[in-house]
Amino acid sequence: MRLSTIALLTAALSVTACAALTDATSGSPGPGSADAPQVRPGEAVGWKYISASSGGVVQIPDGAFLEVPPGALDKDTVISVFVPSPLLGNGFYRLEPTGTKFNKPVVLHAPLKKNAKGQWPVFSAFHSSPLNPLLTGGREHTNWKPAEVVGFDEKTGFAEIALEHFTFVYVLRAIHELGHLVIDMPFQYLEAGDVLFTLTDGDGSAKKPAWWPGHVGVLRSLPDGPGESFVMESTPPNGVQLGNATGFKTDFGHLYLGPRRPNGPMLTTAERTAVVNYVISMNGRPYNLIGEGNINTSSFSCVGLSEASYDTINRGVVGKLAEAAALTPYEMYSAMKPVNELWARVDQPIDIPIYGVTVDSRSPYIFNSHRGWFQKNVNYTITAEGLPEGATLEGSPTSGYRFRWTPKVEDGCVSSSEAGKTCPDKPTRDYAIKLRMHGAPRATYLGAGVALPEFDIEETLTIHIDTNQRTFDLRAANPGSKSTVSVSLELPPNRKVFGQPLRDEATKEAVGTTWSPYPGHTATIVSNRCDTTWCSVQIEIRNDSATPYTGPLKRYRYTADYLRNRYLGG
Repeated sequence: MRLSTIALLTAALSVTACAALTDATSGSPGPGSADAPQVRPGEAVGWKYISASSGGVVQIPDGAFLEVPPGALDKDTVISVFVPSPLLGNGFYRLEPTGTKFNKPVVLHAPLKKNAKGQWPVFSAFHSSPLNPLLTGGREHTNWKPAEVVGFDEKTGFAEIALEHFTFVYVLRAIHELGHLVIDMPFQYLEAGDVLFTLTDGDGSAKKPAWWPGHVGVLRSLPDGPGESFVMESTPPNGVQLGNATGFKTDFGHLYLGPRRPNGPMLTTAERTAVVNYVISMNGRPYNLIGEGNINTSSFSCVGLSEASYDTINRGVVGKLAEAAALTPYEMYSAMKPVNELWARVDQPIDIPIYGVTVDSRSPYIFNSHRGWFQKNVNYTITAEGLPEGATLEGSPTSGYRFRWTPKVEDGCVSSSEAGKTCPDKPTRDYAIKLRMHGAPRATYLGAGVALPEFDIEETLTIHIDTNQRTFDLRAANPGSKSTVSVSLELPPNRKVFGQPLRDEATKEAVGTTWSPYPGHTATIVSNRCDTTWCSVQIEIRNDSATPYTGPLKRYRYTADYLRNRYLGG
């Protein structure tokens, strides 16, 4: 992860990007003050000359303020606090002079916003600095440590955070900071270039899964058949390297949060190839606690590598200002969407683990904040609406849930019995299953359990049933003559075709190149081909008899067997 001199306060609102504008809000410098601070593009600033003996308050443009008590400074100092401009409520603070140490803590009063239920959010406060000890968190290192929350004003919604030295502070409005609904989409349904996320053990005092450090990896390749999937990741001490995707999910100390993709349009094959080729090209670059491609391509953090790969196709998910100062796995996760759709074929079982992650009940709670620990399969339930016929969602919070369904032929897009008709509308039939997680997290207050606000998370699991099969009736030819029948299948994109069998629906047996469907008739496959969008078979029906066939028509099924071509990159 990217760890610079920053602190993070998480609350339950949406992440908002800021535009690249320049603004400045002047403070009231006293005698001997320095010139107004330099404001970078995309920032506004609040600043003030603070007397060491009397202290003072710095008003921050987004409504926050910094309280400097008398005696905190060794000397009179101009204190500057930079925030994004325009002010969109994402609460980023860059405090200068960087590295300033205080004789007694200064207090940042940071405003929060109520959630949709009109409640003040529960939040976690952390800070990062080169002055903090470097901790090991499995595949990641971190210098994050919990910040000291010394108060919360329920009337105004201001959180009070004590700082012993100046760092960057970033207030990230999380969507579901009390829990996460995880759709553990199997690798067979993913695409190269998808991003995997895990929480990792360690926040400086306990081995509990937390966002700091957290870990991120980019899927490099997925086999068409049985075999391992791989990720490109940056880990200490080896740096950028190839890793086993299953190990990434299940390593000791990892709590997997599933795969995610950028918001907006689906990535094209060319874009995914560019993402994967970039991470492959960085193989062997060293690990850097704060490495990020837009700033430095000689070394990377895990999230820096992932974000840089998407920057190469202009689909970076984190705003440039935040990227420069506070790029973390949590930020990238919050700015992406879960992989919640899949393409499946009939007669192939679908089995997807689905589970909840909530605040660890051992996480200390004080002044509306919790420590930031999380746990799996505790204090939640998951329900589903719109299940297709035959589909189930079964399980419990203890074991997790599983969605299971084996689509039948009739669940797909099947044409009418008239040979030669195309599949209606499009080459897939879509099913939308609405998942709802109800969380009732708990934490620990003064050694006793305390209930946190309950929450609901909703996701829609979309299943596209590929049109890889068509049924049709083979009609008899006129006596003493022949006729030709063509059957076509429109193929979904990104598919690799390897065969097109034809079988008798009555006997369920495959037919050969030539067979006899009716008395006196011979059926011969004269053409069987596929291109990038269509598969088609052409059948010649000969009736060498002088007697017309009057029996029932026979039904056949034409199938295009294909796999997604999901290996990308060199």
